[in-house]
Order: sequence, then C-alpha cells, then structure tokens
Amino acid sequence: MSNIKRGMRYHNAEDDVIKFSYDGSDSIISAIIVNESFTGIGCVYVGEPLKPGQNIFWNESEKIKTKCEIIRCEELKEEVFFIAFEIIKN
Repeated sequence: MSNIKRGMRYHNAEDDVIKFSYDGSDSIISAIIVNESFTGIGCVYVGEPLKPGQNIFWNESEKIKTKCEIIRCEELKEEVFFIAFEIIKN
C-alpha cells in the first residue's frame, strides 16, 4: 500500500484557512486545509508552485510562526496547487 498515513488525523472545522509565507518573504499566502495531522498539513492554494524541500512559515498568529518543509506540490488546475508540508521539529 503506497498511501500510508503516518500521523493521527484531526479536523477543526472552525479553522480551515491558514496563512503562510515562504523563505522570509513578507507576502502572505492563504490556503484551505484539506488534510491535517499532528506532524503536517495538506492544503490547496492559488499562486505560484512551491518546491519540495523549500521552507515555509505557517503564520499561526501575529507573533507565532512555525517553520515547515514542503514535501509535495502538485498543480490541480492552472495556478491552483495542493501542497503537503511537515512541521520541522527543533
């Protein structure tokens, strides 16, 4: 079976939109969460493709930013992408 989910899943219906930035950029990207676990998130967004291995920063609040690494980025339609990223543990 190639689609093994490694982390326990959960869903918070009140918090389906997340904001993130990448590699120190000040521009914020909004995304809709489609899959989440305690170790990572899968979401859909409109914009430019991001590269696996690239770091992004999940803007959980104005003062809290969590560093994550992109695992996968797939174009669903023109300029619409699915990305999966894992939280980087320090």
